Amino acid sequence: MKAPALILCCASVLLLHSASSRAQDTLSFEPGGLEACSKVIHMAIPGNSSSGIEQKSFGFECAERDLAIEKRRFDSLSKSVEQRSPEERVAYNALIASFTAFVDAHVATEGCKGGTYCGVINENDRAVINRNFLVMAEGFVKDGFPSFTEDDLARDDAALNAAYQAEFSSLPAGCPAPDPIVGCLSQADLRDTERAWIRYRDAWVIYGRLRWPQVTSTSWLTYLTLQRTKQLPRIDPRPHAQTLSL
Repeated sequence: MKAPALILCCASVLLLHSASSRAQDTLSFEPGGLEACSKVIHMAIPGNSSSGIEQKSFGFECAERDLAIEKRRFDSLSKSVEQRSPEERVAYNALIASFTAFVDAHVATEGCKGGTYCGVINENDRAVINRNFLVMAEGFVKDGFPSFTEDDLARDDAALNAAYQAEFSSLPAGCPAPDPIVGCLSQADLRDTERAWIRYRDAWVIYGRLRWPQVTSTSWLTYLTLQRTKQLPRIDPRPHAQTLSL
């Protein structure tokens, strides 16, 4: 009788440890993330502070923690890819290079340009995009793989083009002398970032088809298109909601 009791006790300890580890790795913008961050950085979740210093410090520390968690996940992902075929490894390396270039371009051009909270906003933006990548690359464990039709792609690609054109037409052609504080997003900047995204999108489709051949190119393209529409500076113009969380 004692042996089964000991086994149950050990199993309970392992489950508690696993749940605790998952909570510690919860990102600040995920459910329960602020509470998890508060415990790790030893700061209370800020309330309404007139100065904003407390919110800024808390937000920055949580954003830095998010990026550190994601770095560990990226490292783990890279190690797992090393065990796969040479073709997949080459495709993954190309994907990571294009993804990094796109994120850097997005934050530099489309990110917050000035103000008290810009550093926190941009760090959080980077963390959210990283998380979206990791959800895909880790195999959509919770949400299931994307499944979209050609009609879905046509509709959402048109919505992305509309959002892009609306933003593009509102921007100056160039910024010869941008304000060092406020900054400037030009049409050329937006175009270059969009081209970087297209390279990332195409690299993802190549890798995704190798890694998960059951998922169609149309599904990958649609899912990535939905993500990009949300990343543009303007509000997503689509009237309909998507079933997959982005």
